[in-house]
Amino acid sequence: MDATEIVVEWPEPGWSKLTEDLQVDILCKLPEKPLLRFKCVSKSSNSLVSNVCVPKILASVSGLFYEYYPKMSPPLALWNRRKFLMDYASTTTTTTTTTDYSSSAVNFMDTYRALVPFVNRTTVNHVQDCCNGLILLVDPQQLHVPLKINRYYVLNPATKQCIRIPVKTAHTEIRMAFLAFDPLESPNYKILRLERPTVDCSENKPVEFDVFSSDTGEWGVSTLKVPLSPIVYGHLVRHPIYLKGFLYMLSYRGYLLHFHLNAPNGAIKGAVFELPGRDQDRLLHEVHPGFVGVSKGCFYYLNHADRSSSILIWTLEEENKAGKWILKRTIDTINIDNLVRHRMPKEQWLASTYRRYALHPTSEEIFISIAVIIISYNPLTNEVKLLYESDGERELLPLQYFFFPYSRCLVPLNNFSLPALPWPSE
Repeated sequence: MDATEIVVEWPEPGWSKLTEDLQVDILCKLPEKPLLRFKCVSKSSNSLVSNVCVPKILASVSGLFYEYYPKMSPPLALWNRRKFLMDYASTTTTTTTTTDYSSSAVNFMDTYRALVPFVNRTTVNHVQDCCNGLILLVDPQQLHVPLKINRYYVLNPATKQCIRIPVKTAHTEIRMAFLAFDPLESPNYKILRLERPTVDCSENKPVEFDVFSSDTGEWGVSTLKVPLSPIVYGHLVRHPIYLKGFLYMLSYRGYLLHFHLNAPNGAIKGAVFELPGRDQDRLLHEVHPGFVGVSKGCFYYLNHADRSSSILIWTLEEENKAGKWILKRTIDTINIDNLVRHRMPKEQWLASTYRRYALHPTSEEIFISIAVIIISYNPLTNEVKLLYESDGERELLPLQYFFFPYSRCLVPLNNFSLPALPWPSE
């Protein structure tokens, strides 16, 4: 039987009579392994999966990673990120609670735990970043041991792979690290690790990145020379956004750092833009600088208007290296509060003013974490969908440390043929 006959008869007679839209709908609902097997059947099946199914799967949000702490934790635990735990809320099923998880969320976390090569597999301090279906991990045991070389891993839950990254002996101190990856651009990814804390950067000490490329399997160094005052840098928000070769990061000083990763000669070029509203309320930006996200191929910045209940959604237009912020939408959160507060005890109402946000990559939906619940909100229809509700044993953290959407990525990762390490015992 040749490849053509296999395609026609797969998965059953009559497959070839279906429209391409129906075929794509069926294929996108398949688990990863049978979908990847179908991709290898013929050139036409490869093209259908690679050019149609993969972009559609990537554009859909399977779930959300979120951070929480047990309600019985001692107060000082709130200042120790090693006590914070992570979990996953599905966006494709009905409402779940901590005592009644949907099967998709349970299966996903089971897969995740089985892949993570650490003992404490659900603490968040080892998760450095998440980008388009890939997760960057660092060995948490080594983060708190002086002069221990940091060991990084890249995990793909969809293909059930956890790849150990070659080490660099100079990596003996804790530094922020990020992923830059888009499977629609390239199957390769980059890891960017800050060489020094950004609070120590200045005109004479520019930002430097150690850059790992999965294409070469090696680390390199890129120096970013931005002629700016030291006041621009400061501490950075942990989770950046990667889009079309650019990395967007927020500074607690009230600035957006904008890095061009695909500049000529392998250099990294940077620019800095003052966030809207910084002059009016610098203290608010230093405490809560806002959020960044990508939707429909565009970069957005979200913040609150002068400590009010309104959410402002901005986009950045760059003209001659000068940035211009354009206000795209204003959302009054009073409507959201009225829809969700009946699900929270009154002692949680104050906490409901502190939210975490994430944007849906292809729709108008906004994901919002409020105290003990996670919802999706459509500002066009004013529709609220409850995605997760705590049973009271855990509380979601109010700041944007760890809250981002996850989409399946069907790109298999390269293994760098490193010697095997012993699997940790529980």
